[in-house]
Amino acid sequence: MRSINPARALMTPSVTIPWIARGQADLPLIVVASVIAMFASIAVATGSGLVMRVAAAVVCVAAISLLFAWTKHLELALYSLIPLMTVVRVEPAPPDFVTVGLIGALAIRGELWKFRPPRMVTVAFVLLVLVHIPGLLIAADRGTAERFTAATFLVMAIAYVVFQLASRDPRHAGGAYVLAAVILGVETLIAMAPLPIAAGLRMDQFRVEGLFKDPNVFGPFAVPAVVLLTAGRPALPWALRAVAFVLAVISIPASLSRGAIIVLVAALLVLAAVSALRRWRGAFATSAGILVAGFIGLVIFISRPGSSIAEERLSLGAQLYDAQRFEGQLAGLKEFLAHPLSFGIGPGQYDGIIGQPSHETYLRTLVELGPLSLVALVLLLWASIRLIRRPDLLTVAWSACVIGFATYGFFIDILHWRHFWVVLAVPLAIDAWHGRRSTGTPTEAATS
Repeated sequence: MRSINPARALMTPSVTIPWIARGQADLPLIVVASVIAMFASIAVATGSGLVMRVAAAVVCVAAISLLFAWTKHLELALYSLIPLMTVVRVEPAPPDFVTVGLIGALAIRGELWKFRPPRMVTVAFVLLVLVHIPGLLIAADRGTAERFTAATFLVMAIAYVVFQLASRDPRHAGGAYVLAAVILGVETLIAMAPLPIAAGLRMDQFRVEGLFKDPNVFGPFAVPAVVLLTAGRPALPWALRAVAFVLAVISIPASLSRGAIIVLVAALLVLAAVSALRRWRGAFATSAGILVAGFIGLVIFISRPGSSIAEERLSLGAQLYDAQRFEGQLAGLKEFLAHPLSFGIGPGQYDGIIGQPSHETYLRTLVELGPLSLVALVLLLWASIRLIRRPDLLTVAWSACVIGFATYGFFIDILHWRHFWVVLAVPLAIDAWHGRRSTGTPTEAATS
């Protein structure tokens, strides 16, 4: 029998969509689990009594765990977890229940530790957990500290679950993410249409936020899908790929988020640079073309006569709230310099103690939990970013997205963005997949 190189099989496109190729019998279970997660989110958020809300959460998580435990291909649960991350206006959100349910499913199946992350990641995770202990003890506002810590541990759990699932077959992570971005594109079209529900998907007359709480989260969410499609992933017929690309792209300008542009430009610049060095002509031409077209479009847009919030949002100059942002960051830096070797002021305490938001990821981490927390975060970022050296286009595309979000972290707090932790986990999962099964070195001929 002819042997098949698993790495080449992973990187070689096919016109077969994963749902058709495998796991059709799992589809009903995954759909039902997703519906239960949405019901649980609504029930917990709107329930009248604490006991009833807790009971609803426990019953729903148990049901989700059993449903996923019965699936034959658990990695297909990514098509539930990642698309549901577009529905986060209510907390706890549906993907949070799916995450806990998947942890339960992994435990039931005896697969909770099936794939081991790199030692660097394990050390960083343990360090992040440990620094929260003294942080909780010294926090002035204990309730805020506990909620902030719970949110941090939740996104860490999301990363771990995505790592475990994507390590089985990384292609599904890309497919699920593109599906999620397509959903955002549909929401964008609805938000711009003269429909009664359109206003519910916009923050104001100009900015689309979908079912997020902020356009500055809505826009950047779509960027990894754009980068993946630019790199020719996932494998789709050309017409379907074109539609997916258009739907993913329109969410970015519709959000009027300068941060989304930062993430996209940084990721595409990295993808173009690596593609040029590796002589991946297709990926280089596509990414460079998008950058040039986007730059021309932006210049034309902001140079039009007249004034509007849209022009102000996408202006290259500083805004009024930028001055407030810098004031809050300067105050946080002074706090750290006054106590450089401490365990910080406690998780979630920046706004209350400093008096202004940080609008920044690394400084907030440093001020709230001390230098060890920043070391842990940098280790996590580097664990994924360093994989850009791998000679396959899929890993490079995901690692480029990590760099994009890491760059944006200097301008906004992304620590609790669920999709940021997804993007962080997938390159590690691809590396784990190759570590188990790869025996060859893919080139662009095998990746495009």
